[in-house]
Amino acid sequence: MINKKWTKKETQLLVEGKSQKMNMADICIHINKIHGMNRSVQDCYGKYYYLQKTGKIVGKNKIKTVTRKHNTKRTNFISWNQEMVDYIHAAFRNNFPQSVIIAGFKEQFGRNINSRQIDYAIRDKTPTNPIIQQKIKEEKKEVKPINVKAWHNDTATRKQCARLMALTYPTTNGKDRNLMTKELYASGTLSKKEAHDRIHSLTVQMEKIIHSPKLPETIETIFSEVIEEITPEVIEESSIPKSLLPRLNRTRHKWTEEEELELLCDFYELSIDEARERFQRPFYAIAKRLEKIVDSTEPKYIDMLVKASKVIKQRKRASDEAAKNGFLKRRRLRKQAKKVIKLEKKLSKLRGE
Repeated sequence: MINKKWTKKETQLLVEGKSQKMNMADICIHINKIHGMNRSVQDCYGKYYYLQKTGKIVGKNKIKTVTRKHNTKRTNFISWNQEMVDYIHAAFRNNFPQSVIIAGFKEQFGRNINSRQIDYAIRDKTPTNPIIQQKIKEEKKEVKPINVKAWHNDTATRKQCARLMALTYPTTNGKDRNLMTKELYASGTLSKKEAHDRIHSLTVQMEKIIHSPKLPETIETIFSEVIEEITPEVIEESSIPKSLLPRLNRTRHKWTEEEELELLCDFYELSIDEARERFQRPFYAIAKRLEKIVDSTEPKYIDMLVKASKVIKQRKRASDEAAKNGFLKRRRLRKQAKKVIKLEKKLSKLRGE
């Protein structure tokens, strides 16, 4: 048999038996016998412990009856009349503090009022005074500037300057672009709002070109088309110092055949800085162009590779012939050259030249 909930009579027997200092086993037998239950001693211990913990046992043999306390405190509702509304508006228009308004309202109308009710009366209730009505209409007509926020006139952040430089000069190497970003940030000529608008316009233009149906073959051509389509209105010269112009003059120019042939012939003989100065482009663009020419299967690039290999072979032959002469032979040739020069000088003196 499953034990049911404890009834009031069972609970009373438990408490009375415990108050008479009876053994809990005897109390349990007594409860089961009278009420026909099958409760264990552990159930009786648990029930008695629960009554003690919840404070339902008062004295020795009485059970405390718990009654719910209803919240009798009512909200201070106000049935507004026109006299109350006029008082609130008049006091507010005369710049009275809220404490004075509350005290005067209680003195005049015998009711308590709080700050929220004052705000409600000023916002939603209309006074009868025509002067106050006219002031309220004028205040509603005043239009505040839209979309003007406090941060708009602040100086652009370093992150915004870096993003703007990356979109304006995408093919410039990172070192030069960092210097340009640093100078733009230090100049403080660009506001956050201007930087935000220009970054947005540049991003939109670049996305249009990248997602166009006629997609360029290389990233360099994408960047060149982006730069061509950027109007002068987007990047004004007044906002960017003159010192921020790119160092490398041919960064945005297409490669000519002469430059490509020179690249094939001289690339491996130049250092990184020498290659930048020679071709006026960032080194990553130079290396990428060389890789494209070498891996290309177009006929013009194949002919160019053949021509470059001939030039390199001629240079190698000349260097090999010079290397064949040993130290003594080169020394003898230098001495002979010096003698020839001396003889020419003597002859010129004899001739009176």
